[in-house]
Amino acid sequence: MSVCLKTLAQLSKMMRGKFPALLEKYLCETDELITRLTTSDSAEERVRAAHSIKSTAASFGALHLSSLAAEYEACHGSSALAEQLRREFALVTAEFKSYLASLNEPCVRVAP
Repeated sequence: MSVCLKTLAQLSKMMRGKFPALLEKYLCETDELITRLTTSDSAEERVRAAHSIKSTAASFGALHLSSLAAEYEACHGSSALAEQLRREFALVTAEFKSYLASLNEPCVRVAP
């Protein structure tokens, strides 16, 4: 599991109905940041993108993604780490979308 579901549940409870939109915004912005890691010619821009990914991923409970971003930031980037970040983000995205789908499912009551 790439995501701490406890963190997501806490955020969801705190944000109430705004959580799905917040999570979608995070996914879009992080996707753009990861693209910068592989396309920018500026080392400074790549490091800034990694720093942003590190911070926001931790806030959303994507701890392995945050750790990879911290490693990328510390060594000023490498194409191998950028690819690892891309793969981990794909896993995180799938888990987040699954979590969002579970929020929309009606509760099923089991008769006693």
